[in-house]
Amino acid sequence: MSMCRVLVIEDEPSILKFLTQALLLTGFDVVAVTDGEAGLAEIRGETAFDVILLDLMMPVLSGWEVLARMENEGLLDEAPVIVVTASSQETDQRRARAMGAVDCLVKPFTVREMAICVRQVVGTAA
Repeated sequence: MSMCRVLVIEDEPSILKFLTQALLLTGFDVVAVTDGEAGLAEIRGETAFDVILLDLMMPVLSGWEVLARMENEGLLDEAPVIVVTASSQETDQRRARAMGAVDCLVKPFTVREMAICVRQVVGTAA
């Protein structure tokens, strides 16, 4: 079986590094980008992803806007999206799911929590 490929879209360098290293150590193949435009370019590109980790709060193009554009362009079928957010508010999590996200990871979270979440999503998408 080939390695699962994860796209991480996160503007905060320390969190991007944490997510990337944690995913690599957990056995995933990772592509990391620092803004929504670059994320959309990757999603539209030739590379197929098994799951997308998407930060909601980013400058220029927020995770909310990325989700909206993915829906408008029919890209939500490309890969399941897990939103990464500092907001523990249920309304934000409900809104993200309504916009097409399959799960939410609320910061701070552990490597184990993230790995379990990604594995569950990849497992259900397979």
